[in-house]
Amino acid sequence: MDWACDGVPARSVARVLWVVAAAALSACAAVRPDASADLAPVPAGTRSLEGSPAGALAYRLWLPGEATVARPARLLVWLHPSTASMNRQVESLVPELAARGWALLVPTEKDFSGWTREEVRQLLDGTLPSVARTPELDAARPALLGFSAGGQMALLLWLQFPGAFSGVAVVGAEPVVFGAGGLSREIEPPRGERAGATPILVLAGERERGARMWQDVADAWRAGGVRIEIRTVPGRGHEWLLTAPAERGTFLGWLEKLAPAGAR
Repeated sequence: MDWACDGVPARSVARVLWVVAAAALSACAAVRPDASADLAPVPAGTRSLEGSPAGALAYRLWLPGEATVARPARLLVWLHPSTASMNRQVESLVPELAARGWALLVPTEKDFSGWTREEVRQLLDGTLPSVARTPELDAARPALLGFSAGGQMALLLWLQFPGAFSGVAVVGAEPVVFGAGGLSREIEPPRGERAGATPILVLAGERERGARMWQDVADAWRAGGVRIEIRTVPGRGHEWLLTAPAERGTFLGWLEKLAPAGAR
């Protein structure tokens, strides 16, 4: 089983994602590679699978313990920022994801100070096809979760391939496309039926620049058919927001409402 975005070969997606990664990295200062990719003991009710496929990014896949071939788990893919893996933070969601029938995929053993062109190719051409062969996993139309530069990456993947993902959730991202020299332009969302093919969830801290930017575009996006939900978190800035129960609840509730792979 080969993974592809809405019928588009992963190879083509990889070329786009490289552009996304290069642009998104301008939004976050790079720091040292994150060496803390390991996690504490496996949470109850889950199991983890680790792999290092040839020509692919190494990964860790968290599966609900109750996932079966007959009732496979759906897939959520983590897109890290350019500052660190933040695997520990996102993996704290594993028990709650598993309880809702979702598996989580995180990259491991890489330089988390950013994304290179080769790493993007490895993720899409190698890691996702490898993970998709897991019998207890339904990897068709995975959902994306990205923070900061990872959120920008998720948005541009959605923009390039509307309908390829069951949902896109971003934290600390902005509705812009970053270009050379830090210049940016406002995202023009897909139109027509493609506009509403993938639900979007935005979590933004009240004190970060993106919060106002999302409010400025929200009405126009919705009028164009984009199914977007925006939550502005009072008193917070550009930071990981899925720590408080309210924001975690918003994200998990949104995830539960996503249509299965066979529906649009």
